[in-house]
Amino acid sequence: TPMGSGTVDPEEPTNVASARTQALKGADTILLVGARLNWILHFGLPPRFANDYKLIQVDIEPEELGTNHPATVGLAGDAKAVIGQMNAALDENPVQYDPESDWLMSLTEIAAKNSESIAPMLNSDEKPMGYYRILKEVQDYLPKDAFLIADGASTMDISRQVVQTHQARHRMDAGVYGNVGVGIPFAMAAQLLNPDKKVLILQGDWALGFNGMDLETLARNQLPIVLVVFQNGNPEKWHRTNVDKVEDPGQFVPSLRYDVVMQGLGGEGETVDDPKNLKGALDRAFACNGPYLINVLMDPAAGRRKQEYGWLDRTGVMMY
Repeated sequence: TPMGSGTVDPEEPTNVASARTQALKGADTILLVGARLNWILHFGLPPRFANDYKLIQVDIEPEELGTNHPATVGLAGDAKAVIGQMNAALDENPVQYDPESDWLMSLTEIAAKNSESIAPMLNSDEKPMGYYRILKEVQDYLPKDAFLIADGASTMDISRQVVQTHQARHRMDAGVYGNVGVGIPFAMAAQLLNPDKKVLILQGDWALGFNGMDLETLARNQLPIVLVVFQNGNPEKWHRTNVDKVEDPGQFVPSLRYDVVMQGLGGEGETVDDPKNLKGALDRAFACNGPYLINVLMDPAAGRRKQEYGWLDRTGVMMY
């Protein structure tokens, strides 16, 4: 799950997060640890999951066991303690499996296919930029022990596909409730508790509007947090402009200078409209001793690659 990123390092061969759909719908047995079968996991229902899989569920709250899908085995207890017991049992009775089985090989193949499908977007030098090109620069630059905060709709969703988390509890986003505007508050907490680590916010322009005046809080406290603002003109702008051909009072003026707002409140920043200038901007941002906002002007029509299943609907139909 998104907030669980980093529990298993993405460089581990057993981490198949990039083949998530194939892993879920093909598994005959699932070990669910400290997570809920809610909308993030499609309620544990077909077609995202197999019809008759066995569920081994570990949760500290007994009443959570069997929610949305019956638990074949329910283990009530602290996750660390229970998994420790399971590991001890495995030492005495190791699981035998074929590392080249059709099942495991299919996960590797799907992961590679998914990576290939987004490669053109990751490496595109087109202007205006799309999400993937911006996120590739972030992925290439970000230290492995940095805290990543993702805030917004597409900004948050697409970042899960591109920017990897190498340590547990080092990625925070909207989580279960899907709240927008959590970026700056989450980042401040992460930075104050971890003053020796870098903290980066990936934030949509719409999301920035919810707690944007906390830029002043960052500047007043000289917190060295880096913000990358994905400015595409707010949700559905492209559709209104190009399909409905009707503007409305909620639509942002194009090319707003959020970096100037940051500077006016006591921080630093710059606007970037060319992918070739992103690395230099990140260099300056991470070298800054206070907050730094990189205002990225991007394509309002940009989106994510085609998804097999939607996030919110129990039937698996894309809801947006």
